[in-house]
Amino acid sequence: MGMSRQREGYSGKQVPVTAPDGTRLYVEVDGPERAEVTVVFIHGIIVDLATWIEQREFFQDTDVRRVFYDHRGHGRSGWRGLDPSIAGVRQLGDDLAAVIEATAPTGRVVLVGHSMGGMTIMGLAAQQPRLLRERVAGVLLVSTSAGPLRKTITLGFPDRMAPVHQLLRLLAVPVFAGVGRLPHAAWRRVGLRPSLLAASKIAVGPSGPRSARTRTAHMVHRSRLRFTTRFVPRVLAHDERMTMARLEPARTVVLSGDRERLVPHADSLSLARLADGARLVVVDGAGHMLPYEAPDIVSSEIAAMVGLAAAETASARDQLA
Repeated sequence: MGMSRQREGYSGKQVPVTAPDGTRLYVEVDGPERAEVTVVFIHGIIVDLATWIEQREFFQDTDVRRVFYDHRGHGRSGWRGLDPSIAGVRQLGDDLAAVIEATAPTGRVVLVGHSMGGMTIMGLAAQQPRLLRERVAGVLLVSTSAGPLRKTITLGFPDRMAPVHQLLRLLAVPVFAGVGRLPHAAWRRVGLRPSLLAASKIAVGPSGPRSARTRTAHMVHRSRLRFTTRFVPRVLAHDERMTMARLEPARTVVLSGDRERLVPHADSLSLARLADGARLVVVDGAGHMLPYEAPDIVSSEIAAMVGLAAAETASARDQLA
């Protein structure tokens, strides 16, 4: 059967979900249907739901409902383009709302977003603040930014190399647009080496495990670049600094590696301040791919949020009794 669905990270019950514009989203659900708490996992750009394979294993056989999905144009989800009238990645926030409605229409929800997935949560907060206020019990923002990355991205080059930063910001969109024009068959024939190089030099911290590099490279290598690279301008333009105030500080945790190169570590540090004092967790020596590089820390933070949500649910139930 080649690489199994389990090894790829695809292994749960499929649930049909349609985005507001008709795009078919690929969604999988683990855990009991009547769970009191549902965790929704949202991956980043140019990868897929296999980002969460370690967390999927961590919560296996628990009474927590877990939802994993591929963004539009990523993994096994469909593609109907991006609405040019919607700013940044807010359209992905609407997609997330559709996923929540289809998979967790009742009960408390914990949202876990990595990179563009974290931006998607901010997009949800901007587009549908009532849903955030009434249903979401916790938010974990992993290796992400409130933006705008078009002004802050450095790929890890030191501050003294400001001209390099400017060149990177200038070339990012045209370079990725060129990569996106490569025929998929040609990209596949190139082999895994370029993806491994990108994983080693940009995505994973210098002390990250080899498995983190390999898993990241495989996701990038199987990505449909003609679609996923179109998100680069949206990610660079994403600016939800004002939206962060809508997140409840006591229910928000920001997680970042101090050797982050893809999203500036300083951007992650500012998230906690923008959310009016959300808790900040810094992982020493880690880079961008924290779900692979520090899976125990990511899973433990999620478990703590689930525990608080479950306790709140039990308390509310007792008050009604």
